[in-house]
Amino acid sequence: MAAKATSKAGGTNTDTAAISVSRAVPTPGVQSLALTQVERVTRLGRLIGALRPAPSRTLPTPPWDLHPNTPATLAEEATYLSELDAASPRVHVVTIGTSALGRPIRAVLVGPPRTRDKIRATNVAMVMGGHHGDEWAGREAIFSHMRDHAAGNDTETIVYLPTVNPDGFLIPDRRLANGIDPNRLWNSTGANQTTNGTAYQPEQQAVRQAILAWHPRLILDTHEYGAPADSTSGILRFDPGTVNPTGTPAGVVSAAGAVLAAMKTAATDAGHTTARYNGSIPDDGATQAWKRGGIPSVFTESPQDASAGLALRRAQQLTTLAAFQTYMRDNAATLASLAAAATWYSGYTPTI
Repeated sequence: MAAKATSKAGGTNTDTAAISVSRAVPTPGVQSLALTQVERVTRLGRLIGALRPAPSRTLPTPPWDLHPNTPATLAEEATYLSELDAASPRVHVVTIGTSALGRPIRAVLVGPPRTRDKIRATNVAMVMGGHHGDEWAGREAIFSHMRDHAAGNDTETIVYLPTVNPDGFLIPDRRLANGIDPNRLWNSTGANQTTNGTAYQPEQQAVRQAILAWHPRLILDTHEYGAPADSTSGILRFDPGTVNPTGTPAGVVSAAGAVLAAMKTAATDAGHTTARYNGSIPDDGATQAWKRGGIPSVFTESPQDASAGLALRRAQQLTTLAAFQTYMRDNAATLASLAAAATWYSGYTPTI
């Protein structure tokens, strides 16, 4: 991983200093062959710009754009991620583990080309999809968002995990192939065993390794919910924050609440109906465990009822993804301070 990232290394952002130049006036009718410093810098900039990847039109098309309203197959996912990796120096695809049935679980790092250690020291977030195999909207939104982020020049790094549960995706079912819910049995210490002694499943291990490897300062886990009696109008629901604040740092509770408020405002402004998630959030649920370990973490729940087709749910998730990234950018100092005190990944070494 580190060797690959180094091979794609790029420049760093620096403040532009003012340049004072005395411009020589050429003799009338005679073209001056000398270039001023400003002209040299300008031409060099144009040359560098010509060597950069063109905007998103040169990057591969997300599967959704090829067949709307249908989730990408695992084969399409593999091809798309491989092509995106090859097309942009801002993209690195890393296999972080395999499912119980041997399917690869991938992380896609998108941002300025850096080594893994430098990624840890910068503004980095993690976005997950497909934690539950039959919840597709977040996954499809992630494929498009990562392409748009790759086409831009934003300095933050986002680590995308589009399909955490590939076995469940093929069933399709929210659970793993062995019937265990991957969004449960987490430990706020980041240890390899949960408080009840049950070992992390392979899919959970993959997520754990990604967190240990890149130390995200903010996590978004995208989900969907079934069709209870109150989900008949396409309501996008949000993690209420921290249900049980015991052991959760106050700064983490505040940051989680702030990013949720920003995401909810963006969704409302886009015309989506929103509400607070009213399902149970167990102490050993994923986002709850990460928050207790000092990482601000939130989730979205788009509705799988008759009035909310996949296109609407994907649009909801894309809207909140954009707000999530904006919050990350605007609050980099706060997130860096919280990350310095986070305990979830303290004392553990990644194996990827």
